[in-house]
Amino acid sequence: LPVPAIEITALGPTADLDDAVRAAMTADRTVVTSPAGARSLARHVARLGIEARPRHWAAIGRGTVAALAPLRPADVWRPSEPEARVLAAELPIEVSERLVVVRGSLAGDRLERALRARGADVTTAVLYETREAPAASRSPLASALDRSPAAVVVASPSGVRGLLALAGDRAPDLLALPVVCIGPTTADAAARAGFATLVQARSPDAASVADAVASAVPSPARPILAEVRP
Repeated sequence: LPVPAIEITALGPTADLDDAVRAAMTADRTVVTSPAGARSLARHVARLGIEARPRHWAAIGRGTVAALAPLRPADVWRPSEPEARVLAAELPIEVSERLVVVRGSLAGDRLERALRARGADVTTAVLYETREAPAASRSPLASALDRSPAAVVVASPSGVRGLLALAGDRAPDLLALPVVCIGPTTADAAARAGFATLVQARSPDAASVADAVASAVPSPARPILAEVRP
């Protein structure tokens, strides 16, 4: 039962955004934190006709690497786990290396602060706006809850918050479900939100999430409610 818990809106074009895109394409290393960021960057680069490319690329996970394909990156570094905290700790950087972090409006600057603490010269390119709890998803969520799902799958902290906001006075029904989370950051958000039964997938790939769902619901006779990403 798919329910979008967030919506993504493109930003720009503005002079500041165009400057941020140009900075991303001339940096020592450009760090892309989501597939939406990669797609937004590729669209703006095509619009501006930019031929330059950063010396190095980094991406949070496989999906982001795939979304960078239109930019034809020669080599994309990935962390051992698709988590911002792991990326911040493992990214190979040199002191004063010029990094540009490409992200959305809700991501916050924790990654940038961690990279600065390691000596990098970091700027941010916010290329899209993320809104939690799109009104169009309220009815699909209510319909999904009416079908008594066996569990809920969430893909991000913003997805957790978005689903709860959409649920409104039916939040207790949602929180009573076992929740399957794609990673530790999402699991922390789900725990803070009040989900009583949490299962964390080993990794965010589809097979690992499916295994986690099977662990949470050994014999699923009822449908699974899943937060889907735009």
